[in-house]
Amino acid sequence: MKIKTLIPIFISLILMTILFANQGKDVVGSFESIINKVDEFLSTSPVVLISEDFRSSPSGRINYLLKFEKLNLAYDIQKTDSLVSPYTGYIVVSLKVESNAEYGDIISKRLNIKTMEDDEYNWGFQYAEDAEEVERFAKCVSEPEYSEIQWCCGDVKLLYAYQGGKWVFKGVNTEGPNRIDSGTVRWGVKKTILENPEWQEIVK
Repeated sequence: MKIKTLIPIFISLILMTILFANQGKDVVGSFESIINKVDEFLSTSPVVLISEDFRSSPSGRINYLLKFEKLNLAYDIQKTDSLVSPYTGYIVVSLKVESNAEYGDIISKRLNIKTMEDDEYNWGFQYAEDAEEVERFAKCVSEPEYSEIQWCCGDVKLLYAYQGGKWVFKGVNTEGPNRIDSGTVRWGVKKTILENPEWQEIVK
């Protein structure tokens, strides 16, 4: 009797092992398809228009382009104890982000901390169509007087959870230890990933 009882249990364990092994393959395979989409998209050095309210602009708006260049890409998947999200995953993309803002027509004075004098500073363009016509991008530096500082290179982390048999995009972290130095650029990158339709199609 004991042998007859153990046989179904043994078969069940084998079937469960096969099931979980297949599930693991599906989890990794489906995540790798997302990784490939992100990698292929960033390999094209995409350019995105940023447009927002800006009090110092005569038009009340500021517009500029951000150009994304992929420097590196890494990822990982982790198993959790959660029944809702048995796996979590992330993609870390090292980016260089450049802007055409300094070629814009919104100009104001800004203190140069090296000379302690006011310099003219270009913030961006009043109108989106003007920003889109200028495909020149400034060097990836912090300030003209500190040209050796790379202010717009750093990591962006895309966050995912495996729910209901598929990967779900949960957000983006731009504040890690190797973050982009410029707060303005970090904000622009996060806004782009969360709101731009083309980016949303890629990361999901």
